[in-house]
Amino acid sequence: MQFDVRSLAVPIALLLAGCAAPERRYVGAGPACGGATGPATLVRRGTEVALTPSDGAVVLRGRVDAAGQVQASWAPPARGTAASRKQPPATRTAIGTIDADGAHLRLAAPGCEAILELRQPEG
Repeated sequence: MQFDVRSLAVPIALLLAGCAAPERRYVGAGPACGGATGPATLVRRGTEVALTPSDGAVVLRGRVDAAGQVQASWAPPARGTAASRKQPPATRTAIGTIDADGAHLRLAAPGCEAILELRQPEG
C-alpha cells in the first residue's frame, strides 16, 4: 500500500483554517496627552493584541490571557552605546482587561497616564 501525500492537502487546509483566530477590533477616544488627541484602536487576534493609542505610528504589542488580562508595550530601538545614553528609552505600556463590554486599559507613557475605554464598533 502506497501513501500519497496529496491526500493530506484538504485535511491540513481545513485544520489550518480552523486555527485562524477571528480578529476583534475595539475603538474609542485616545489619550489627551501633550495636546495630541485622536482615536485609539486595539486589535485582538487570539491571544495577541496590538494597540495604537492615537492611531499613529506607535503600536504597543502584547498578549491577553484566558481571564482577559491584557499587557502590551512598546520601546524605541536602542541607539548608541549604553554608556552614551543618558536617559532610559521612552517606553509605553498598557495594562487592563478585555470583557464583553470592551477593552479597559491604563496607558502609561512619558509625561502621560490615561485610561482608555474602547468598544467594539457597531455594525
